[in-house]
Amino acid sequence: MRYASVSTVSFSDYYNDIGKGLRKNIVHVNFSEGFGINKLNEHRYIGEAHPPLKPKNTFRIALIGDSYVQALEIFDRNYFGTIAEDVLRKKYPGTNFEFLNFGRASFNIGNMYAYQKLLVDKFDPDYCLYFISNSDLQPDYVTPLLPKTEIISDSIIVSLDFNQSDISSYTSTKFLTQNSVIFNMLNNCRRIVKVKPIQAVLLEDIYTWMYPDALHNKREVSDTTGFTFNPITKKIIADLDTAKVILINRDYIALPSEFTNACKKRGIRYIDLSQELQKLKTDGKDPNKWEVTNKIGHWNPKTHEIIGKEIAKELENIVE
Repeated sequence: MRYASVSTVSFSDYYNDIGKGLRKNIVHVNFSEGFGINKLNEHRYIGEAHPPLKPKNTFRIALIGDSYVQALEIFDRNYFGTIAEDVLRKKYPGTNFEFLNFGRASFNIGNMYAYQKLLVDKFDPDYCLYFISNSDLQPDYVTPLLPKTEIISDSIIVSLDFNQSDISSYTSTKFLTQNSVIFNMLNNCRRIVKVKPIQAVLLEDIYTWMYPDALHNKREVSDTTGFTFNPITKKIIADLDTAKVILINRDYIALPSEFTNACKKRGIRYIDLSQELQKLKTDGKDPNKWEVTNKIGHWNPKTHEIIGKEIAKELENIVE
C-alpha cells in the first residue's frame, strides 16, 4: 500500500519551536475528494523551498490558514497560490513573486496568529494572508500540540505550554505512524470516529441519506446572528500588523459585521470571497464539489483557479 501510494505514513512531527508541524523533506500522496502529490520541504511548509533570507526585488506572500490553504488534495500547478503567483509574474515581469503555503489543517485564528509569530515571520514576508471562516473566530484548542494564543495578565501571549502527557503520547508513537502505513491508517481511523458515528464511516452516502442532519460539520458556522467577540480574537485584531496582514473570508458565508467592522476600524486590509463563492454555489457550481469523485470537500480545481486570479487582482493594487 505504501509504495503504491494507496495510503501514506504520517506527514507530521513534533518540534520544540512550533509544536506539531509538517515533516521535513518528504513527498506526501493524498487520496480524498481529490488527488494530490505534495512536497514538504526542509523549512516545514508545502511546496518549493525558499530560504528565510528573501532575494532582492521579491514580493513574498505567506498564505496562512487551515486545510483549505494547505490543500493536500490538489496538485501544486492547480493550487490557488501558484495561479496567483503566475498571474503576477506575467503582469510584472521585472519582479519576482513568491507564495509560501503555510496552511495547516484544523487551524483557527489563534493557531494562525501563533504560527505567524513562531515560524512565518522568519521568512520575512511582505504580506501575510489569513484565510478565515466563521468557525475560525472562536479559537479552541481541542487538537493537541498545535501552537496557540492565550491572554495572560491582559497581554496576548503565544504559547507552547502543552500537556506533557500529550507530548509523551505523540513522541512515543510517532515512529510507528511515520514508518508504518497500517498503523497510520489505524490512527487516522481513531481520529475519524471521534467526530463521526462509526455507522457513518462504514455506510458513507447511505448514512447521509438516512440521517441528513447527523453529519453536520460542527466547525462550520452558518448563523452569524448573536455573534460574541472572543477575547482572544479581539486581542489578535488589536495586535495584527496593519501594514503586513490581509484578512480574507474564505467561505461563502459572510463574516459577522462586528468582526469586519473591527478590522476596518483598525485599518486591516480585508478581502471578502463570500459573494464570489456564493454565486458559484447558487449557479450550481458548488465550489467544494468534486465531480471526479462525486464528493463534497475542499475547494475543487476550478475554485482554486477563480480564487487565485481574484487574489492576484487584489494584490495588483498593493503592488502598484
